[in-house]
Amino acid sequence: MESDKIQPRQRDITRLCIQCALLLLQHGAESTLVEQLSFRLGKALGVDNVESSISANAVVLSTVHHGHCLTSTRKNIDRGINMHMVTEVQRIVILASIDY
Repeated sequence: MESDKIQPRQRDITRLCIQCALLLLQHGAESTLVEQLSFRLGKALGVDNVESSISANAVVLSTVHHGHCLTSTRKNIDRGINMHMVTEVQRIVILASIDY
């Protein structure tokens, strides 16, 4: 029964982490920053681990929570360099880390 509650929450967290990674990658952030911030967001939101693989064309991201692994893949569409977007996403992740 408890796993029925965990899986939808893990799915939501996975979607948020991959959305974070995509926004950063699409707007010119380095892959290291993309990996670090998506990991930090996932941990702040409660999953045990976040692993990602970043390429110029796609993001593959997995979350692990109570032994359950959920993986998602998203295609990257380059939107040009926008450091304002990158810093705003970074700010949101930092605030999420502080609040949790």
